[in-house]
Amino acid sequence: MIPPLDILIIEDNPGDADLIQDLVADNPTRIFRFTHVTRLSDAIKHLKMNSTDLILLDLGLPDSNGIETVWKIRETVPQVPIVVLTGYDDEETGRSAVKAGAQDYLVKGKVSGELLTRIIVYAVERHQYQNSLRESEQFLRCAMDALAAHIAILDPIGKILSVNAAWLTFARDNGANREDGFIGLNYLDACERASGSDSHIALDFANGIRAVIKGEKDFFELEYPCHSADQKRWFHARVTPFTGEIPHKVVIAHENITDRKIAENRYKDSEQRLRLVLDISPNCIFIEDSDGRFILVNQAVADLYGTTIPAMIGKTQKEISPFGFYASGGAHGNAASGSDGDEKKEISFTTADGNIRWFKNVQVPISFPNFPNCLLSFCIDITDQRLAQEALRNSELRLKTILDAQTSMIVLVDPRMRVLWPNREACRVAGMSRQEIIGRPCHALWKDQKAACDDCPVVDAFQNGKKYSIHKKTPDGRVWRIHGFPVRDDAGAIVSAVEVSEDITQRVALEDQLRQAQKMESLGTLAGGIAHDFNNILSAIMGYTELAMEGVDPSAKAHGYIKEVHRAGVRATDLARQILTFSRRTNTDLLPLNIGIIVKEVLKLLRSTLPSSITIKQQIDKKLDPILADPTQIHQIVMNLCTNASHAMEPYGGILEVKLTQSDFTEGMVSTMPNLAPGSYLRLDISDTGCGMPPEIMASIFDPYFTTKDLGEGTGLGLSVVHGIVKDYGGDISVRSTVGEGSTFSILFPAVKAQINKNKSTVEEALPNGSERILMIDDEPVILKVIGDLLSKYGYQVTAENDSLLALEHFKERPDNFDLVLSDVTMPKITGDRLAKEMLAIRPDLPIILCTGYTRLVTEQTIEPIGVRALLHKPVVKSKLLMAIRRLLDEPVAVY
Repeated sequence: MIPPLDILIIEDNPGDADLIQDLVADNPTRIFRFTHVTRLSDAIKHLKMNSTDLILLDLGLPDSNGIETVWKIRETVPQVPIVVLTGYDDEETGRSAVKAGAQDYLVKGKVSGELLTRIIVYAVERHQYQNSLRESEQFLRCAMDALAAHIAILDPIGKILSVNAAWLTFARDNGANREDGFIGLNYLDACERASGSDSHIALDFANGIRAVIKGEKDFFELEYPCHSADQKRWFHARVTPFTGEIPHKVVIAHENITDRKIAENRYKDSEQRLRLVLDISPNCIFIEDSDGRFILVNQAVADLYGTTIPAMIGKTQKEISPFGFYASGGAHGNAASGSDGDEKKEISFTTADGNIRWFKNVQVPISFPNFPNCLLSFCIDITDQRLAQEALRNSELRLKTILDAQTSMIVLVDPRMRVLWPNREACRVAGMSRQEIIGRPCHALWKDQKAACDDCPVVDAFQNGKKYSIHKKTPDGRVWRIHGFPVRDDAGAIVSAVEVSEDITQRVALEDQLRQAQKMESLGTLAGGIAHDFNNILSAIMGYTELAMEGVDPSAKAHGYIKEVHRAGVRATDLARQILTFSRRTNTDLLPLNIGIIVKEVLKLLRSTLPSSITIKQQIDKKLDPILADPTQIHQIVMNLCTNASHAMEPYGGILEVKLTQSDFTEGMVSTMPNLAPGSYLRLDISDTGCGMPPEIMASIFDPYFTTKDLGEGTGLGLSVVHGIVKDYGGDISVRSTVGEGSTFSILFPAVKAQINKNKSTVEEALPNGSERILMIDDEPVILKVIGDLLSKYGYQVTAENDSLLALEHFKERPDNFDLVLSDVTMPKITGDRLAKEMLAIRPDLPIILCTGYTRLVTEQTIEPIGVRALLHKPVVKSKLLMAIRRLLDEPVAVY
């Protein structure tokens, strides 16, 4: 029986949560246990105390909103898969959720029970599979990297797929100019291209690999020389199949057997002869003459050689066998060495099957009447002890190699804070060698202090036996993350500590940029929402003033008063447009534009208005690609930044410098402006020699309503509007400033390869009237009243409705009673675009106009597939509204 899945629903709408549970309640294949919470804080408490198989997460909660909600859940339970619930069918939201760590996302109201069940089960199974695959890959990589042999995995055509750490180290130590160990190259081709005296060995090795790949051999092995310029080396290579299918992937392991080969050669060069042995001793005892011939051997020696005592007498070790005893230093000790007294050393013995055994050898010079200058050897087997020592040395060497490869400072210190061992990066930062550092206090080396720092994590690690971490900022402005780890012996006592210092300056800077971007995005969303309501209010004000002016004699004072109200409404409309520009929600038509001409025009205008104490310098390249922009907005950007620069140089004046150039933004520059993609950009730099800005001011200059000017001298919208325009163009803006020296604003605009289009002139048209029947829908009664009065005045029959669902029902009852529908977009119950779909499904020829004050979901591009024929932006201008209605009523509609 398949166990039930525990699902946590984080949804502030109980109705949506109940709907989700009802959708999967009757599923016969899987059982789900649901837990429902409405707040993120309650969800985190539940997750800390209970196990959960999957989380269904709404992005809009009372105590959290947006993609940040996914991050908070991932921080709490990174091991639990998440499926995001959203009310908007928005691919960008889905991609952002998946990028933040969600397995999938669902649109509320568009999911069936079968689909929801499949998505839940698939998300859980995919998460489990990903974890298993990740653990398997990590195990294989760790296993390969733990081996001293140089290991590579080849595909069936001989291409290198993966290598271990030993392979990479060997390649690097032997002058390879690639850091990836030649991954992707064909190993068989490299073997066949080998030249020199050993080329035949490489060719045999390539043929052996092919035999294993084709399944002709179960394995292949080969010993071969690989001498460097200053050392003779030998390797043992073994090829084994990696997969069960033919042709195989194969694993190649190269083991360094140089020490064994050297030992074998030393055996051959230093054969000695024994004449006296003790057969009853389990230890090897033998005597060699000055020629290295055996005078006497005991049974242990004969057994070691795999022969008999008589067969060894009078012969050298080389005559008996290619293997034998050799000193660890490489020279075979005998009486001819001239040593006086007893001598103790370690020697090795390579057995017939290739294994090496180690012995503690006591050598005593001895002479006989017929054999002067002989050597007595007494050998005690210490193989197990020697192997343990070599394993320890190799482990320490690998560990030191790994630590030296790190970019962080890693230091081992004793309880008195004296350095026991520093890695290579620590030596570089200290500017001293490893020998100079060892034994000195760490706080004296890197801090020039007599005592440890008060907040030192290493001191805390010694005192409390736990890991501690701190962030520290150095006088040079760099930020470091410092960790202290206690090191214990086998008895559990703390004997030393490891200090790891990581330079995270760049990471902190990028995190600051991310937080600033998130703050600007949130402010933009807020500004857009305000502009929506503001546009509704302005629609009523502008509409009624236009109606009032038409009903009042132009010579009357009242007409002048109303005209001033209308002018104020126009200024308010401009302010709303600035707010929408900041929030990057405008729908401005962007055309290929040569902005160099506009920059020159602005500077020409400024030259006559700026005081003579300010000198203007300009550098505008002649050959510049166009950008997609609105000329009015470009004029606004340049004028705003230049005006701010002139204010910064008051009252003494200075130099205002404007540069416009074109260059490529490469991969290496992404860290400076992470929001930009590599490509060709126009760079606009506006610099001044004014008072400059401190860091605390620079952090807020793009915030709306932030200003350093006195009350009444500025709105604080200038730079925020510039920021919104630049972001809307796909560019980015940065600022550099030094107090007392001046500031430089740099803007990057993405260039396009296109011809510059000349703006089409518009022709004023008389305002048309009509007599058709219009259904008008808006949730704001004042909008219905003013637009209804306007349309009625121009002859139209208007039916007004502020309930979108009720309007849809009326239309379904009498679809032929209306010639045109005029509807708001953002309404409760059902939005304008969905309402349009319902109506067009009944009457495809119906002309529909949508009106919007602010929305990301409805644009000119999204309404065309629906069948909506016009989109107007609030506050709606009377002339545009009347002309749009007349155009749609007069144009024929092709229905397919």
